[in-house]
Amino acid sequence: MIPDTALVLAVPATLLAVELVMRLRFRESLAHWSATMRQSASLMADKAMDDDEKQEKMARAAAATLGDTLKLFAIIAMALGGFVLTIAAGIGVLKTGATLAATILRPDLQVVSVLVAIGYVLARRRVLR
Repeated sequence: MIPDTALVLAVPATLLAVELVMRLRFRESLAHWSATMRQSASLMADKAMDDDEKQEKMARAAAATLGDTLKLFAIIAMALGGFVLTIAAGIGVLKTGATLAATILRPDLQVVSVLVAIGYVLARRRVLR
């Protein structure tokens, strides 16, 4: 029995995407973004601060939020790009005849990718303890 090529390609593609997300410190970036958002919300609720000072601090917080948002977007885009390029390279090398879009949009491929990602993260966490 020959395994489905797309599902086999999902394994290295998912491992690459997960490793990129971990190496680029997505969790730390998300935590920093959340802290900046909480700080902005508390700043807006502060009644003791005058409007000029509040406006100045909000401008800095908005710039920090924009920077963090762009960083998170870049991490996600790189991980998805790595996933797509790995699948595309596998399709090209193995000459499956399937289109890239049809392969990536398959629900079974997405389910396998999520399961591989969860398994990899859990295994990686156990190894690094």
